[in-house]
Amino acid sequence: MASQERIALFVWSTGHYCQNVLHGVSAFARPRKPWLFRIAPPEMTALPFIKAWRPTGIIAFIGDLRFARAIEGLGLPTVDVSNACGDVKVPRVGVDDMAVGALAAEYLLNNGFRHFGYVGNPADRFSVEREQGFREMLAKAGQRCESYHERTAHLPRGAWMPKADLREWMLKRPKPSAVLCANDARGWELAELCADAGVAVPEDLAVLGVDDDPLFCGLSYPPLSSVATPAFRIGFEAAALLERILAGQRAPRQPIRFPPVRVVVRRSSELIAVADPDVAQALRFIRANAHRPLGVQDLLGEVHISRRMLELKFRAALQRTPTEELQRVRVQNAKELLSTTDLPVAEVASKSGFSGSKQLAECFRRVLRTTPRDYRRSFRPDPA
Repeated sequence: MASQERIALFVWSTGHYCQNVLHGVSAFARPRKPWLFRIAPPEMTALPFIKAWRPTGIIAFIGDLRFARAIEGLGLPTVDVSNACGDVKVPRVGVDDMAVGALAAEYLLNNGFRHFGYVGNPADRFSVEREQGFREMLAKAGQRCESYHERTAHLPRGAWMPKADLREWMLKRPKPSAVLCANDARGWELAELCADAGVAVPEDLAVLGVDDDPLFCGLSYPPLSSVATPAFRIGFEAAALLERILAGQRAPRQPIRFPPVRVVVRRSSELIAVADPDVAQALRFIRANAHRPLGVQDLLGEVHISRRMLELKFRAALQRTPTEELQRVRVQNAKELLSTTDLPVAEVASKSGFSGSKQLAECFRRVLRTTPRDYRRSFRPDPA
């Protein structure tokens, strides 16, 4: 019989991200390993109880340096599943937070926004990296970002804390603007402040969170759009890494990072922020019908202008042609289906508006420099 390891899980048992991490750990361990588990909050007060249980390994959500040093002091094989602290000396499996910010910026740019903001906390490394990725992608498009930085030590876990200075910052945003928040709790807070101040979401201010937490996204009015993160896979791969370390393998020096899954679009960001009515109408038509074999001629039937004029208007508003926008939306649809379903690649191609799996594969190689199957594999835990 395999070794019955005792694994301490210093992970919050509430919250969408942490619960999905725990589901991922469970999916790896059952039925592969006869591991025993204890779950404890990642706080100093829980350490004596877990130490008395004599664990042989730890998976932890390390949120502050004091707790990090205490965990390191135990001298046990440990894997961190957060990205809150910069100076943690244990291996980490987590989200590629730079990619989170970049994906958010790409999505908002593609919706036509030209004014951007960020709400986060410089005390949390995940917030800093999400902001950096957001800013860098915006800079590539020639756009800037105005940030609001929290003054508390860390982003509170779910508490709604209205702030007069955040309200003032929000009221100064040009209209329309789009704001990325470091997590869904802050996105919910910002949406509430907008409602209280009479700022229309998304017409005046589009709001985007991170983690796709159904609680905060559902509490928000209007419902909050969010960047979904691969928490289940992070838990699965953290357990797999811990198993290798327990078996005597050397831990990786660099964090293992996984890209965000997708932008889950809800009402809070559902706005085409393009001033030109012809381009806005064409964009709405593309997004509603990209699953069909559309061509530019179909767009001309909607906007009733010449092809040359439509192309000029698209380049002025979005720096790309109608054909390029059609391809971009189809690729985005295919990426979502590949990352969230088990549909055969041929069916993914059909539902995304491609003529077949061959055309989809050619487009993926050209645009993403990968294949549809390899793209799907990057979001799935490795098989046992």
